Amino acid sequence: GSPAPEAAPQGGTQVYSGFGGEVEVIDLLVKVGDKVTRGTIIASVEAMKAQHDIKAPCDGAITSVDVRIGDEIESSQPIMIIS
Repeated sequence: GSPAPEAAPQGGTQVYSGFGGEVEVIDLLVKVGDKVTRGTIIASVEAMKAQHDIKAPCDGAITSVDVRIGDEIESSQPIMIIS
């Protein structure tokens, strides 16, 4: 195929915890290269002393995992990217 234009954005959908403030990442259920469908549980965080599942917002493949288990993250920090 022909090469992609250089100006093409990286693209992908960033996945966030969805909770205001800091949460702790307690489980990552996917790795780079895994294919996911919308609604699949891809990670878990602890917020307000309870475990909350994070679901894929779209279909695609995991292209980046940006946190590790045990990380404290802000709601503005992406957990992973699905493309």
